[in-house]
Amino acid sequence: MSRCLTAVVVALCVFPALAWLMAQDPAPETLRQRAVKAYDDGNYRDSYELSRRLVTNPDATGERLAGDLERAVRALQNLQQQQEIDGLLEEAVTLHSDDWRLLWKAGELISSIEHYGFITAGEFHRGQQRGGGVFGNVQERDRAQALIWMNQAREVLPEEVSGNRKADFFKAFADALLQTEAWKLQDLTNLETPPDYPESTAGGVRWGRGIWPGRSSTGAPVDEEGNPVFYSVPESFDAAKSDGERWRWCLTQVAESDSNRLSEVQLEFASFLHSQFGVQTLSQWGIRLPQTPADGDSEDAGIWALSTLSENETIARLATGVKRIQLPDEFNYILIFREVTKANNRSNAESALTQLAQIFENRQQYPKAAEVWREAQQRFSRNYGDRL
Repeated sequence: MSRCLTAVVVALCVFPALAWLMAQDPAPETLRQRAVKAYDDGNYRDSYELSRRLVTNPDATGERLAGDLERAVRALQNLQQQQEIDGLLEEAVTLHSDDWRLLWKAGELISSIEHYGFITAGEFHRGQQRGGGVFGNVQERDRAQALIWMNQAREVLPEEVSGNRKADFFKAFADALLQTEAWKLQDLTNLETPPDYPESTAGGVRWGRGIWPGRSSTGAPVDEEGNPVFYSVPESFDAAKSDGERWRWCLTQVAESDSNRLSEVQLEFASFLHSQFGVQTLSQWGIRLPQTPADGDSEDAGIWALSTLSENETIARLATGVKRIQLPDEFNYILIFREVTKANNRSNAESALTQLAQIFENRQQYPKAAEVWREAQQRFSRNYGDRL
């Protein structure tokens, strides 16, 4: 065979191979670097296209994939193309249904994006839109979808994941459960299918061009006997009978995964209980109680005197009205705050002390409040003199 013929044959074999190689995507890390630079430079369309290529790669996985998804969503927000976000998230979780990091990130993202849009021809389009349509608030639907994806992440969470990373995940799951009005924690969200998009906007309050749901003006929820509803820790996530119990279980997992975060969990739980059952729930709605047992016209005014409360009691506004109640130790926020004050975590201990002092001030138990402020000042070298 002549040299010319040999060269032709080689060219016919090699050039198509080179052309095929050149047509292939660059290495994922190269794409990622380009996507990050484009985003930093404000070239959001290029960043989105590059990030989307990474997200839709079925072989991609891990923390970087989760970062690619977040970058793609933030780029769409900067482009005012929120209507594309839902499709991107759904495609991502379908392609990577066994990647707990991606599922976790998808849950966080849908919790943080715009929770409104327009329904046109039966389809929901997130964000503002020209051409009309029925405005819809989808905050509760987004919360349900976030919980579904977070639960899928929980189900595929590997045992070998480090304790502090598990703690981060369960804290994020707990936060997602709280993205609703407190009384709705009595419900048990369906973790298989999200609810339908809203068909009407009745019953809301106006915000800009749309309607946002009004916040509840009811007090803490009660059971059929009129007693306050408390949420205990269930044996397992699947055994929970309410989102409140799911929340308690997730918080418990934070501390079990990383014992250094126990005081953080206790502080959050105590703060939640205080928000539900503290005496400040009265003043929030303009309710004034007697300052001393002798204050007031009725003979039983003493039972409503805040200064007479013991540390295992409170007077709070419940859904059925104002009630003086005893708090079981598990749900006694004062007892839990006192426990947190002993924690090694300086920030949590100081926060617990200052909240305790404010609680006693609200209860008109000023000597106790002064005692706690004095302890906080001595332990943390801060000037609380104006409170003493």
